[in-house]
Amino acid sequence: TCVPFSLATPAVAAAAGALARFVEENKVRQTHGAVVLGGKKVADFQTVQKRVGEASARIDACLTLARRDVAEAEAEAVAEGKTTVETRLRNRRTQSFIAQDAMAAMNLIFDAVGGRGLQRDHPTQRAWRDVAAINHHISLNFDAVMSMYGQHMFGLPPEGQF
Repeated sequence: TCVPFSLATPAVAAAAGALARFVEENKVRQTHGAVVLGGKKVADFQTVQKRVGEASARIDACLTLARRDVAEAEAEAVAEGKTTVETRLRNRRTQSFIAQDAMAAMNLIFDAVGGRGLQRDHPTQRAWRDVAAINHHISLNFDAVMSMYGQHMFGLPPEGQF
């Protein structure tokens, strides 16, 4: 039940790395003033501060969910020799959810970087592409996984691999 974590957690790590780089880069970077006041530090904009705070919270939430699910599945497997359907389905839900939430965090960062983030040599575009690619893996298909979990919650037989 933990294999898709090896797909989903790199998305979280890529978003975390992009966030750390964005914060470091923008502590001193100033705007050029095309739309807003020129010469003002990017870090001084409340909208940028909000994006950083929200992206950070999303990344932390992803890590917390992943750690909880892996630890509980491992403990269950050690104690029982296997994991329950409930645990496997919850793990699949978490795996898909954290990949999706890592994309939400990445979008917050990517949108704050601006046009320069589209340049091939800018690391944010690489992180954005990596997180997007991870989210397109069939094992993390958000709609399918969430439907499968919803089926289980309604007492229906889940359709899919878990």
